[in-house]
Amino acid sequence: MKGQKKVYTQLAVLTKAPHIGTVKTRLTPALSHWQALQFHRWSLSEVIERLCPAVLNKSPLLFSTHQHEFWRTLSLDYPPLIQCEGNLGIKMKHALLMSFNLSTQVVSPRDAVMLLGTDAPTLSAEWLKDGFDYLTAQSEPAIVIGPAEDGGYYSIGCNRACLPFIDELFVNEIKWGTSEVFLKSKEIALSLVTYLKILPIGCDVDHPEDLVRARLS
Repeated sequence: MKGQKKVYTQLAVLTKAPHIGTVKTRLTPALSHWQALQFHRWSLSEVIERLCPAVLNKSPLLFSTHQHEFWRTLSLDYPPLIQCEGNLGIKMKHALLMSFNLSTQVVSPRDAVMLLGTDAPTLSAEWLKDGFDYLTAQSEPAIVIGPAEDGGYYSIGCNRACLPFIDELFVNEIKWGTSEVFLKSKEIALSLVTYLKILPIGCDVDHPEDLVRARLS
């Protein structure tokens, strides 16, 4: 519509933590480091080359792990289930803020960014499109969360109007790798905003049994 401000939408793709031929993931106990690295590369390719163009019709923003100080200094001695006191949330917040900062056009409160992990190669593009449609329809603060079958979430995002309120969503005491991740994130989101959309439940590939589903998709 003439005179209507165009909104900016972006996916920030969060990679795992490759480090000297290894990948830090919950799959590592079931796979060799080499196998985990190969799976990571395949999954990354699926997300970047298949899923993201279908959602955005343009190249996505890729945040590699070396672009955040915490991941450059992460010791591989940490067990895969422990990401060290909420630093994963700090990385996610960093990627979200950097994505909004990339907009070169006149900013709008309806601009939106969604975070997507590379462990979601089988995700439906239509779900992410629905999430963006919801976020960009709101001029008030809005949040979208896509729950995963394992109790976490495969995506989370917000519109620009929500940025002053997101700290608690990403910097908190939620323990990753547990069934409480989605429920507690939803609880926090509901305390922060009026507009919250929950996408359909999807599968992210975090456990050995998920590999079969990924191969058959």
